[in-house]
Amino acid sequence: MTAETFGKKMILDQGFSKAETLSVQNYLKGIWYITFASIAICKRYWEAVKTARPESPFSRFVGNCPIQREERRATVSMRNPHTPGKDIATFLSRFCSVVKDPCKILDVNGFWTGKWSIIIRLRKDNTATDGLQHLPSSFALGGSAGLLHYADQPRNCRKCGEADHMARSCKVSACRNCKVAGHETKDCPRKLSCNLCGLASHIYRDCPHRARTCAAAAGNGLSEDSPSQPRGSSRNPHRSHELLGVGEQLEN
Repeated sequence: MTAETFGKKMILDQGFSKAETLSVQNYLKGIWYITFASIAICKRYWEAVKTARPESPFSRFVGNCPIQREERRATVSMRNPHTPGKDIATFLSRFCSVVKDPCKILDVNGFWTGKWSIIIRLRKDNTATDGLQHLPSSFALGGSAGLLHYADQPRNCRKCGEADHMARSCKVSACRNCKVAGHETKDCPRKLSCNLCGLASHIYRDCPHRARTCAAAAGNGLSEDSPSQPRGSSRNPHRSHELLGVGEQLEN
């Protein structure tokens, strides 16, 4: 099958436009690589491959999607820029699997944007509409607020956790700490629990899972997120640079 025929029969005739298709590559005879512009488009194409009828041109190929459906590239923004990436990974591991540790996202001038890029694998949830357990869009580590975003993430109210409205129009008197109605935030029974590991026996400041510097371990009170003792971004300072421009492009 020539490149012209492949592009027409396998992409255009299947309802996918040139704008949705980033590239079509053919390194070896009979093996094609299609890269789409977003995860959503890739998932739509993959569903078409899996549900194709025997007479479809898809039957002439064996399809393979290299990235699992549960994987997402998430962006995390912390109000406190001194929050260690390791703490972000520790928190997220309570709700999902961390595939790749957080890496700092740099702008075109090489300045850190204050955001982290992290690859996660969502857990399965048979009670959910899409069969996946999704993560909260907002959270806190100690007194530092954080925002989390990834493709196909449900948009829920940050105040009460419901999905049919946003916080600015929420009329529910729900606790901002545990998202449960019936008491105010100042009266929350979980207000002294650790928002890093989730245990009620201590708070974030004393959490044994919290990332610390050698100075903090020695007992002088300096922690990794202390402004007087900032730490480097990651083991490899170039990893965040390598993530720039990757976006959400997937090969199918």
